[in-house]
Amino acid sequence: NMVYANTGGSSQTAMSAFLGDLAGVCSVIVGAKRSAVTGPVSVVASAFDQAMVTYGSTAVALSRKDLYGLLARTIPADDLQVATFFALISHFGWGSVALLTRNDAWGLGISNLVQSRAGDHGVDVVVAVAF
Repeated sequence: NMVYANTGGSSQTAMSAFLGDLAGVCSVIVGAKRSAVTGPVSVVASAFDQAMVTYGSTAVALSRKDLYGLLARTIPADDLQVATFFALISHFGWGSVALLTRNDAWGLGISNLVQSRAGDHGVDVVVAVAF
């Protein structure tokens, strides 16, 4: 059986859909795209012994198996994306970067990770803009 619920990116809508229609009905939940939705739903789904696979949630915090033991991803966590970012910067020998990110939890999280690790890689972040 397949049940579809559009969360609209809202953790409250997702939780209502899970508790109202999905709890105990399926073996696995596919989604959500946003970490802010995936986190709370995954924790509650675990209480029902339901696994969750996300295709877009990248928050590093979701790697904590003590909280999200039944969560799997098909996309790398933010810290792995940032490591790849620095490998690319190193490969091309770039010494300074400008960060343009979304003004949301994902964009600000990536920006904060890059800025906090830039010095370790000899990179100067000249400007960081979230929009």
